Amino acid sequence: MLPEAFLVRMKALLKDDYEAFIRSYEITNYKALRLNPLKADKAQFLACMKRYEDVLENDSGNDSGNESDEHRSNTDKNIRIDTAGGSSDKDDGIVEGADDFLGEVTWEENGFYYPDFLQPGKHPYHAAGVYYIQEPSAMYPVSLMGIEEPFDDLRILDLCASPGGKTTQIAGKMKDRGLLIANEIIPQRASVLSENIERMGISNTIVLNERPDHLKDIFIDYFDRILVDAPCSGEGMFKKNEQAVNEWSIENIKMCAVRQDEILDAAADMLKPGGRLVYSTCTFSREEDEDRIERFIIRHPEYRLIKQEKLLPHEVKGEGQYAACLVRDSFRANHKENECSGDDKGISAGEEGNEEVINSFQDDKGISDRGGSFLSSYSATGIQSSEKLKSFPEFIDFIRENLSDGMVSFFEGIELLHRPLIKYGDTLYLGPCYMPGISGLKCLRPGLELGTIKRGGSKSEARKSGNSKSGGSRPGAFKSGTYMPEAFKAGYTKSGACCSGSSTAKKGRFEPSHALALYLKPTDVKRHVNIDSIRERKLADDYLKGMTFEYTGDNGYYLICVDGYSIGWGKLAGNIMKNHYPKGLRVMW
Repeated sequence: MLPEAFLVRMKALLKDDYEAFIRSYEITNYKALRLNPLKADKAQFLACMKRYEDVLENDSGNDSGNESDEHRSNTDKNIRIDTAGGSSDKDDGIVEGADDFLGEVTWEENGFYYPDFLQPGKHPYHAAGVYYIQEPSAMYPVSLMGIEEPFDDLRILDLCASPGGKTTQIAGKMKDRGLLIANEIIPQRASVLSENIERMGISNTIVLNERPDHLKDIFIDYFDRILVDAPCSGEGMFKKNEQAVNEWSIENIKMCAVRQDEILDAAADMLKPGGRLVYSTCTFSREEDEDRIERFIIRHPEYRLIKQEKLLPHEVKGEGQYAACLVRDSFRANHKENECSGDDKGISAGEEGNEEVINSFQDDKGISDRGGSFLSSYSATGIQSSEKLKSFPEFIDFIRENLSDGMVSFFEGIELLHRPLIKYGDTLYLGPCYMPGISGLKCLRPGLELGTIKRGGSKSEARKSGNSKSGGSRPGAFKSGTYMPEAFKAGYTKSGACCSGSSTAKKGRFEPSHALALYLKPTDVKRHVNIDSIRERKLADDYLKGMTFEYTGDNGYYLICVDGYSIGWGKLAGNIMKNHYPKGLRVMW
């Protein structure tokens, strides 16, 4: 039951549209998924899902048909939204439902509505990161960010990023290039964010667990785009989340408004002049939406509003969203000529041609407040990629034995992409383009986790490496202080600096991460197994449960795929494919 005070407020806000708004709560909430363009071709995906629909309807008989008929009646309704950046008159944007099975979300080219019986969360495509299940109107704010070429030079911040729907949407539009920083202040939510980025096969993203006011002291005038999807009273969640109804109050709205001002003020100092700031909430409260933007512009006159839109559930096929896009025209009024910008503070890629080498930098080991070990051994260098790869002979052996010639060439030439290799403990990462220094920041994921160098030792020593449920080690909080080498604090050279451990360590073996499997495609490896999602569905489900299966071929690592989409690693030994799907991710159905 909706709170009475909420109804009174909505009646005052909507006036003649109030009754239509109330009737929208009698309709089952729309469900949608967003195709991951880093992994899936739209035409192929729709063809595969059509096959899946046919199987479901054939298996379920008339009952499935009835559910599909009900969905068809819903998708025939008009969608009203202006996404062209012009007039905000919603009648200008009427679009008919595009499909009776996967109707298109008009404000997101990769968004599709789906019927309840599809259950996409239980399909192997979900584990493969082929799509992200996301409330349809939540896909709207990213469309205002103006993400366009050149991607390699683009720096974007998602300041309140968990659980990762908008972050992964941004990464897809960036084509996994450039630099994307996804921040979440709550540690548990930051872990969920990191796992979703991994599942979607994203490599250009750093995941931080920081306060916005700390970030603003570091990244001054640094980003080209910032998204603030602010914590709010959640009125747009009422239909599908009873807890949001129970927690709603006018006092909570006021508290959220104060917090939103603080987050927006932090974001204001981090955007470059000429950049875009998009602010969004999933609430209808004017105090948290239009009022916040009006007050923000008063405090920051260097910003101007170019578009704002409030999506309401009686006008669109979605539960509701507010979004505003602002442009920063100039430096703030109190900007000083000698004030350090992000580049000046040394958090950019640094200066080209710096070949200073810092070897075997040691730091006292410690434990962060979130668990996991601190960085304990680093070296940094700006030398050529062949020299960098020589620092990781175990990784060289792995890629030459298991990856395609094209992928081997990719890793041999990453300096041309200005991407660093980072070694944390025994875990190796590929950092994003022009990766900034992250000294003093709590970082969960500094890019794509490639895998772990195994050198033997006891189980207790292995546990100290910080294994996560997704199957690899994660960096703990990167403690503030002087233990990190100056070259790392200052950022990487444009030739691509490399962080590595002690060069005196004995050679071991390289164990690839689950994240690397989800990043790769069948054409990127020498050996793979492809499972048909229709004819071999049980085999796919059994793999996701952690079961082995019989297979004939050369021994070694195999990329396990479903319909050409990677879902994890297997390792063949004696005609038995050992299952390397992480235990913490294995399904129970």
